[in-house]
Amino acid sequence: MAKVDRTKEIIFNAAMKLFGDTGVEQLSVSDLAQAAGVSRGTIYNNLDHPGIRFDDITPALTRDLEDLIAQSFKDVESPADRIAIVIKTVIKRAHREPVWADFVKRYVLVDMELQGFWSNVPADEVRRGQEMGLFDYNVDKIPSITSVMGGSALIGMLYVRQGVKGWRDSGAEIAELVLRSLGMSKDEAHTHAQIELPEISNRIFSMAA
Repeated sequence: MAKVDRTKEIIFNAAMKLFGDTGVEQLSVSDLAQAAGVSRGTIYNNLDHPGIRFDDITPALTRDLEDLIAQSFKDVESPADRIAIVIKTVIKRAHREPVWADFVKRYVLVDMELQGFWSNVPADEVRRGQEMGLFDYNVDKIPSITSVMGGSALIGMLYVRQGVKGWRDSGAEIAELVLRSLGMSKDEAHTHAQIELPEISNRIFSMAA
């Protein structure tokens, strides 16, 4: 990862931790610089709007996760595989990025931006799977289905953070249960839930829309 991107990641993570720890709605440049271990000038050089508000964080976080998912979907066509990838990616990230996980756990139940993630790509794959005959459910239940997916992934994150389960077991088990709830057989759901995640390490955090 390029140095500038790594700096943005450090600043972004510091902002998430500060919001998670303090519950404030806006961070000062000085507080953010101190938490990130960088100078005020570095903050100004890396962010378009240095006075970060809470409302700046969640859209950036959602865009970053959607970008990560999009990269993971490369060469993967099956909606069942893609749903498993979404769930497993979220749970894996909780293992690898505890600051991110703790931020999401604290705010996902009250922040519409974080909740809305499940209404986008995951919901599209549920619809596509139904059209292809892979799933069997009533179309009007999609909001409830994606709520179950999001809630299940959140529980998986908690298990990982508490050391109850490893991210691989938690992700695969929850993906299998979600796919079975969509009407897949036990064997089909199990097979799709075992899909391996690609290694994607380079991400660019951006506060810009």
